Amino acid sequence: MGKIERRKRETKLQSFWLLSDFASILISFCLAYSLRFGWPLSKIFPVAKGVPSFTLYFLTAVFLGVLWPVIFRTFGLYSVRRSLAIGQEISSILLAVTSCMILSLALSFFVRDLSYSRLVIGVAWALSMLFVTLGRRVVGKFVGILWRGASFGVAVVGATEVGLRLVSRLRESPPPGFKLAGVILEDEGTQVPEDVPILGSLKDIGEIVSKNDIQTLWFSLPLSKHSEIPVLMENTSHRDLDFEFVPDLVELMSRRSRVTEIDGIPLLSLKEFPLVGWNVVLKRTFDVVFSLVPLILLIPLFAVVALLIKLDSKGPVFYEQQRMGRDGRLFQIHKFRSMIVGAEDKTGPVWVARDDVRRTRLGKLLRRSSVDELPQLLNVLKGEMSLVGPRPERPHFVAEFTAKRPDYFQRHRVKSGITGWAQVNGLRGDTPLEERTDYDLYYIENWSLGFDLKILAMTAKVVLSQRGAY
Repeated sequence: MGKIERRKRETKLQSFWLLSDFASILISFCLAYSLRFGWPLSKIFPVAKGVPSFTLYFLTAVFLGVLWPVIFRTFGLYSVRRSLAIGQEISSILLAVTSCMILSLALSFFVRDLSYSRLVIGVAWALSMLFVTLGRRVVGKFVGILWRGASFGVAVVGATEVGLRLVSRLRESPPPGFKLAGVILEDEGTQVPEDVPILGSLKDIGEIVSKNDIQTLWFSLPLSKHSEIPVLMENTSHRDLDFEFVPDLVELMSRRSRVTEIDGIPLLSLKEFPLVGWNVVLKRTFDVVFSLVPLILLIPLFAVVALLIKLDSKGPVFYEQQRMGRDGRLFQIHKFRSMIVGAEDKTGPVWVARDDVRRTRLGKLLRRSSVDELPQLLNVLKGEMSLVGPRPERPHFVAEFTAKRPDYFQRHRVKSGITGWAQVNGLRGDTPLEERTDYDLYYIENWSLGFDLKILAMTAKVVLSQRGAY
């Protein structure tokens, strides 16, 4: 099987998934409409305002059928090489469908002339989960029959730690159309677990490839063997093979990498973060929608809190403080005032203590409930912050922390957030610098829209429990 044919098959599989998802979304919304305004739900929940036009719901379903797959892609659901067990796949689909539904509801908020049945939306969410999952299972079975006996034969070259991890993943849940042939050892005496299929050693690689009908070689050799790779490729040049590399540097990297090209010369970036390009646009859109809507809904609460602050103590309603955001830019953070005026006149910049006497009576409640943080939605709307990200610090503390840990400033590669991975894991306020930085860098390196939604859900739980707030 030639490289061109292999690429065509990958494109076909992605097309099958895309058609399956579009059909699943369309059927889910149309069926939800029929169930709500027909039998049986109309008997249980009588229709009080008349039956809306089916055309409205159908056109909405078509629009979402086009929009949702774009978001699905950010969750890796169209990655041919993505290897997932059934439980992991269902979890990814649940997260993706839920994110799409939340975004769809937020967008509908701006369409004033239209009103959608909440029951239809709820039923459509459940049906979408079911049909998208079943559709992908059907596609998997169909592809398995279509490509029966013609899977990509993959051999892992090198029994390094990363190589053995690849072997384990290929055996447990191989990507569609891939089949593990075995492992080619870097040396004959290399020790590997007994259950690992051994094809031979590097010196016989040409014969091994021909004998086992291998189309792809995944090189996972130690650095000491990298000089042999050109020779190995030459020894297999009689075969139409794909060569893919897992550099030994992977174990040394603390950041994601990205391969770019300048005039045909490949460049490997060792400190690449996922929050670039269109992902920035996606996150910004998410921030605007989910900060603007709550701000509008919270206007009555803001008015009540403002009145209580004025009645409780002298001073302004809002407290503004200089913080450092993305790329070291300074901005004024907005919060409801929870402390007395001039709280740091004598002490200078300090952390808030658990029983801090500088807090006002109302301020204690505002801080425990995190209501004092809500005005930061204005910072999000202005683009100075994000809903989720590392917490912004004052320049004084940034200089102090950077001196203690040089990679601390990497937190400023992204926008600061109202909540973050460190905060939902109990690292709020005056907590160990090392731990907070590790959590922040993990978030930056592993960002996804699904990860943001997970953190927001965990934030709600933390706020309700009032854990770590004082």
